[in-house]
Amino acid sequence: MKLSSYLLFLFCLSTSAWALRPITHYHDLIAGEPEPGYRDGSFESAQFNGPQGMALDETGDRLFVADKNNNCIRVILRDQKNQVKTLTGSLKRGNSNGSLGSASFNKPALLVYLGKNRLVVYDSGNSLLRLIDLTQGEVTTLAGNGKSGDIDGKADKASLGTIFNMVYLPSDNSIYFSEPATGSLRKLDLAADQISTIPWKDPQLTTPGALCIYQDLLCVTDWTNNKIVQIDPKGAMKVLGNFNTPDESQYRVTATAASGSDLYGFRLGQGSSLVKFANNSRQKFFTPWGKEMTWNKFSSAFPAHGVLTLLPDPREEHKFYLTSENLPIVQSLKDYNFAPGEDIGAHNSSHMSEFEYPTQKPPKTFRILVIGNSMSYSLSFQDQRDGNWNRSESFPKQLELLLNTRAAFEDIALNYEVLSAGYPEAFKPSYFWPYYEVPQLVKKFDIDLVLFIMPTYKAYSYELYFQRPITSDGIPAQEADNEYLLKPWKEKIPPGIPKDFYERCLAHKWVKPASKSELQFENTQVTLADPDVRKDIVQLLGRPIRLLSDKLKGMKTSAGNPVKYQMLLIYRDETTGSLETYRDFWKEMSQVDGFPLLDIVGDFLAFKPTYEGMYSYEDFHYEVCGTGLYTYLVSQELIRHLLIPFPASEPQK
Repeated sequence: MKLSSYLLFLFCLSTSAWALRPITHYHDLIAGEPEPGYRDGSFESAQFNGPQGMALDETGDRLFVADKNNNCIRVILRDQKNQVKTLTGSLKRGNSNGSLGSASFNKPALLVYLGKNRLVVYDSGNSLLRLIDLTQGEVTTLAGNGKSGDIDGKADKASLGTIFNMVYLPSDNSIYFSEPATGSLRKLDLAADQISTIPWKDPQLTTPGALCIYQDLLCVTDWTNNKIVQIDPKGAMKVLGNFNTPDESQYRVTATAASGSDLYGFRLGQGSSLVKFANNSRQKFFTPWGKEMTWNKFSSAFPAHGVLTLLPDPREEHKFYLTSENLPIVQSLKDYNFAPGEDIGAHNSSHMSEFEYPTQKPPKTFRILVIGNSMSYSLSFQDQRDGNWNRSESFPKQLELLLNTRAAFEDIALNYEVLSAGYPEAFKPSYFWPYYEVPQLVKKFDIDLVLFIMPTYKAYSYELYFQRPITSDGIPAQEADNEYLLKPWKEKIPPGIPKDFYERCLAHKWVKPASKSELQFENTQVTLADPDVRKDIVQLLGRPIRLLSDKLKGMKTSAGNPVKYQMLLIYRDETTGSLETYRDFWKEMSQVDGFPLLDIVGDFLAFKPTYEGMYSYEDFHYEVCGTGLYTYLVSQELIRHLLIPFPASEPQK
């Protein structure tokens, strides 16, 4: 186990409170113990036995579960720390209607929520559809004559086969269900109280299987060939494609779900996987330590016709609840397109060094945007040297995990997401690019706190003033202008402070032509020695940071709260010359330009000898131990200085 794992363990043990609540991350336990059984109570101690179907109410606060082998309908109260209660049914099989407390079921397998506190259960052992009216507190029979068959007609006279999947389509107030054993797709029209069979008109489609609502229409996946069929209100069928990928086409899709604009299918077999229809790609998922997750537990637990439920969370795009009758727990799973995260240097569709987080911020979530150079998002140097470029182990992702773990341990009803946007310093100097790009990201992703990571190190960034046109704000343009770059360097000395800086450097012989069109300055190790030159540098490098601060001061989150902004000065061992020179320089710059600065260099130095017993720093990035320490210190300082809402913390005195 890496040191970051030990730090996380020790960090959790140090918390003062011990009121565990469910954690929120990429793949989490919602409720249940590893061993099957029957017990209500707290999420981590409750027991299920064959949880199969699921449904959510309108608010998403109540997650209903068909606990098949316990003959019960259970409810997980999402707004009450996932407490588990038995809604109706008993351990003894039966077929009794009546009050919630007296009703009985025989292997309830599937659920749909109709709205208005009404829940429909496929009571598989009794071959019935049962209606639970939570307002009236009673259970009645909705459809079926109690005999297995394929007879259509009046709901109470019709017979039901073995139902594999069931969905409710609000637009026509009907429940659709598939019966693969007979190759039937059937419909219960709730207004007409009639069951009918929907004919399959395409010879390619023989066995309807998994069902879901996609683009407000019924979507059916064929059991035999994974073809995806969409059915419009008039019954017209359209084949959209299939869930097959070149290497795994033989695996059967047993569950489908739509989230946002995407359609997903879960395939069972050797190498079970979640597949996104848009590009027929197998979605990859990683543990917090960079190891790819596998779904062998599903493929080994399930027979060929295994049942699995994939339920989208309506409050959060690309998040699903997951159950199977052979695994006695309810889980959640997020798909943030983790595969590109195998390369820490890759940027997503929003030009961030990040996974694809939904733009809509989940409820009860505080979002942090970490910006800066490569030290703001990178892995440990050892990982990069060893060829591990997985973003799951990067500083922002470990910070996110650490904060959420502590919040779970201290029973704080808030989740944290740490997004990242950064570039190598040589590619985009971190003094300048955030002014142009960060405000748009803050608005798009509803960011609560911008955390600007700046390491102590020698800098050359003031050369941009002599390489790019100067904007009306008095800083270098966002992008290089090739025509401007080719101009003689004498024509690219801006008036004002840039010119003063150039002339003072010239007097000290700290600048010289590198070519006909380019100047080369000494780095800050040299130039900060002169007080007048130092003042120029403070203004040149501080101005774009102050301008960013000014922009963010005028922004608010969707909840109407001001967007917070914090510069964070961190230790960097590559610093040449006196470390205090750089720390003092940054303090002076923050005072002159009025942006907030938190210096944690001293924190790092205080612990560095202890952690350097193995390794702490190498080349230009932290080693594994250094990255773990860096993450821990930042999490502590965010809480200690009230930069993030953390109710259990005390104000800094």
